[in-house]
Amino acid sequence: MIPFIPIFSYLSFNSFDTADLSSSIILEASSITLARSMLILNTDLIFYFILMPKNMVIRGRPGSGKSTAISLAIEYLRKNGIKIAGMVTPEIRKGGIRVGFEAVDLLTGERIILASAGYKGPSVGKYGVNIPLFNEFLTKLDSHLNEGDAIFIDEVGKMELMSNLFQKIVEKALDIDKPAVFTAPFYDLPFVSRMIARKDVELIWINRGESDLVARRITERVLTWLRGEERFLM
Repeated sequence: MIPFIPIFSYLSFNSFDTADLSSSIILEASSITLARSMLILNTDLIFYFILMPKNMVIRGRPGSGKSTAISLAIEYLRKNGIKIAGMVTPEIRKGGIRVGFEAVDLLTGERIILASAGYKGPSVGKYGVNIPLFNEFLTKLDSHLNEGDAIFIDEVGKMELMSNLFQKIVEKALDIDKPAVFTAPFYDLPFVSRMIARKDVELIWINRGESDLVARRITERVLTWLRGEERFLM
C-alpha cells in the first residue's frame, strides 16, 4: 500500500513579530523542503506500482523447470488465500513413457486429454491434438476466467496455439486487470514474440535448478500486485 503522509500547512507570518521574521522564513523553507521530499517519495512509490508489469512470461528449455515453478507458485499463492484461474497441461505417462498431454482447469479441476500419440488430428511431433474437445474445455474456462484473483497458463506453445480460442483467452488474460503468469517454450513463436513485446509483460528465463527461486519471485510479484505486500506463507 502507498503510505499516506500528511503535509502540514505553511506557518503564518502573522504569528511572528519583526524580530522573529528570519526564524519564520527558515521554518517555512524547512516545511517546503519536507513537503517536496514527501511528494517525491509518494510519486516514486506511485510510479513503482504503475510501471511494475502485471504479466510475466516464464521461458526455458525442456526440463528447465518451468512447469515446476508454476506448480510451486500456485501452491504458495493458494496457501495465502489467492484464487487461481487458468490452466496447465501436464504430461500423461504410462510406464514412464510420455504418451500425451492433459489440459486441467485450475479453478474447477476439470481435465481433458488435449493430445495423445496416434490421435488423428493436427499434430505436434507424434502427438495429435483434439482441437474440438480443447475448444469445448476453453469455452467453459473462459466463462469463469474473471473469477480468479490471478491467472496462470502453462503453456503458450505450438499445441495450444492451434486453437484460435486459446489465443483469444491468452490475450484476454494479458489485458484483464489481474496479474497473469504464462510459460512459453525457448524457441520463437510469432504469438509469443508479440506477447513479450508488450510493455506490461516481464520476461523471466529459467534454468535447471531454479524452479523454487522463480516460484518465490512469481509469488512475491503476484502478492505485491494484489495486496502491496511481499511476505507470504510457505
